[in-house]
Amino acid sequence: MKQLRLLVLILLVFLFAWSGVTSVQAHAMLIRSIPAANASLASAPAQVELFFSEAVASHLSKIVVKDASGKQVDGGDSHVDAADPTHLIVTLPHLGDGIYMVVWNVISATDGHQTSGSFPFAVGKVDASAMAMAGSQIAVPKTSIPVLEIIIKGFLYVAAAMLTGGVLFTFLVWSPSCKNAKIPDEELRSYVRFSHNLNLSGLALLVVMDVLTLFLQAGQANGTLLSWPWQAGFLAFLLGTRAGMLGILRLVLAGILAGLLLPPPNRWNRWVGLAVCLPLLLTFSLQSHAAGNANPFVPVLADWIHMIAVSVWVGGLFSFLGGMWLARKLDPEPRTRLTSLLIPHFTVLAMTSVGVLVLTGTYATILRVGDIAALLSSTYGHALLIKLALAAPMLALGAINFLFTTPSMRRGAAQPGGNPGLVGVFSNLLTGEVILGVMILVWVGLLTLLPPANNAMAPMGFNQTTKADDLTVTLNIDPGQPGMNTFNVVITSGGKPVTNAQDVSLEFTSLTGSMPPSKAAMGSQGGGKYSLQGGYLAMPDNWDIKVVVTRPAKFDAYADFKYNLTQPGSKTMP
Repeated sequence: MKQLRLLVLILLVFLFAWSGVTSVQAHAMLIRSIPAANASLASAPAQVELFFSEAVASHLSKIVVKDASGKQVDGGDSHVDAADPTHLIVTLPHLGDGIYMVVWNVISATDGHQTSGSFPFAVGKVDASAMAMAGSQIAVPKTSIPVLEIIIKGFLYVAAAMLTGGVLFTFLVWSPSCKNAKIPDEELRSYVRFSHNLNLSGLALLVVMDVLTLFLQAGQANGTLLSWPWQAGFLAFLLGTRAGMLGILRLVLAGILAGLLLPPPNRWNRWVGLAVCLPLLLTFSLQSHAAGNANPFVPVLADWIHMIAVSVWVGGLFSFLGGMWLARKLDPEPRTRLTSLLIPHFTVLAMTSVGVLVLTGTYATILRVGDIAALLSSTYGHALLIKLALAAPMLALGAINFLFTTPSMRRGAAQPGGNPGLVGVFSNLLTGEVILGVMILVWVGLLTLLPPANNAMAPMGFNQTTKADDLTVTLNIDPGQPGMNTFNVVITSGGKPVTNAQDVSLEFTSLTGSMPPSKAAMGSQGGGKYSLQGGYLAMPDNWDIKVVVTRPAKFDAYADFKYNLTQPGSKTMP
């Protein structure tokens, strides 16, 4: 048990440390803009249009356009297109020649998370060096991971799992096991009291965590740590975003569950309570990554089934551990007999849940990650791998109980006096499963705040992959316009990131000969990722771009890309 406590401590330290240094793109990601970032326009546009990966809340999202002196020059009328909730617009008056900065701050209408960023564009004749300077001041849309929200969301999931899994465990595991073990009725009364207290704790935890989540997300939407109900922005978030409305719905469902799960059990109130737990779990799926899909029905359904399965498994463990604690009052023989029946009953429930989790989890991974390269190179992929690493020992403990503990417990139940030592060992293993289950649910709180890997690596501008010797090289050019661009390269070999490159550089050649060739070294970002920013694509042209990879004891590898770069606003083709 000391080792498990140490593992929990290490996880919390890692969570705080990682969230403190890691920045990630938020969920409503900027896909494209009109005008494009770094565009040089002959005349001023009538409006600025931004297109995001998710619907944005109109009254909480805005675009501000500033001139070179920092003065706001837009019409102050930011609004979401009524026909497209991902399309944010602000009008512009007549603008003179100069460089202008677009600054945007949006709240996702799906999950309530905030993202912001900026980019410049030029009108008329402007100095090239001034435009390059403006381009270097682009604010990349990133946000720090709020560790407090991770923990709060994690325990919100724990509360929902406790309620759902507890009811099902009582009906399908505890009651039939006690009946078959011939446990006296008076011994069952203590479990009824325990079940009442567990439900009360789960409901209290659910309400507190849900209210705190609303305060935190409303605060983020209004630029503060927390937002309080008497502040104007709180009501706007509560009624203007799906996250706010689902938070209210969870509180309503919690009130209904209190009326069903806290009174003494009868023939119907617990089953109805279980039925109410299902829409409670659905509120999480309606606010998940799945809800951000263009066609969300199947992804949300799969996510909901995944939530139900994990709640049945992990939530049932809480009641199982409580039942084992209460069974200590029994004599060794009936205690061993009861345990020998509880394990196989719960194993059926757990194995069914694991099967469902594997199927729905695989579907979600394909949907949100896509391939091995994204899994290994994205923050979301890394977090998912850690979640699987936490689940592995939990599955191992379950397998040990099924393959070894169950037959040993049956033999112990058949002998006079039972086997109290084995029951004690099993209780310790069960405690380990509960701790790991809580850790997984808290870690899921982190996954909900990270953008899916396929969104984080969403193609913007030019995006292409090619082979060079044993290497797979992906080149992304953002925004893919004449002038300042960010060049990102991901290098893998056999599906694994290449981390031993001594040098990675880009060679730029104009195929029309309109500009002399140039070469620049890229900076390593770790994990086989390299980045470079600069004005190497200064004008529209047909460009040959080579990624040159130098590794020890190998010939240099050359990955060749052709890029037909057109005027800003025109369609670019790789």
